[in-house]
Amino acid sequence: MALLRSRSLALECGLLAAVLAGHAAEFADAARISVCVRNDSVVPLDNLDEAEFRASAILNRANVSIQWRCRDVSGEPVARRISIEILPRLDESGMRAIAYAMPFEGTHVRVFYDRIAHMPNRSAVLAYVFVHELTHMLQGIARHSATGIMKARWTTSDIDKMGCQHLAFTPLDIDLIQRGLAAGSRAEDKPAGEASEDSRFSAASTLSFRAP
Repeated sequence: MALLRSRSLALECGLLAAVLAGHAAEFADAARISVCVRNDSVVPLDNLDEAEFRASAILNRANVSIQWRCRDVSGEPVARRISIEILPRLDESGMRAIAYAMPFEGTHVRVFYDRIAHMPNRSAVLAYVFVHELTHMLQGIARHSATGIMKARWTTSDIDKMGCQHLAFTPLDIDLIQRGLAAGSRAEDKPAGEASEDSRFSAASTLSFRAP
């Protein structure tokens, strides 16, 4: 069983690598974002490397290129620098948060790994957590979508889709990413009716799992 899973994972990652290689020219002009991950041995390095790889592939679809751990091997300028801190658990009892971002502050994200560690596809889920929170930072608003990556609460069905990267951005999600990047730290020209005033102007944006 472990051998089959390894072969399946290798095939899946191989397909992702082919997709990235085939689209390299398409994203040559992508906005480059530097992301520093503070892990402190919370997540095994192989899981973290896979999560970063997957997150890069997903954000490429929005014309965003991620440079992980602030390593700038090319010497090219980056549009944004964002810090992700992975913590073993959330201190506040009773909360179901997987992660939260401070989109108006624009720099810091926190991820709580205990909500993910037990999952068989934890690397894929962690990748989507990274993408969800980074998207908040790039959009510059505390907004969620009704479907896809930017839902406020993921269901079991959403989690199942993550292994094959079938959970996607909505067109509005991608549009708001590009608006946020163009505007700098936040998107000023936001369409009406997409989120409540409370969610737009709350200090933090929280992601969680929907209770079964």
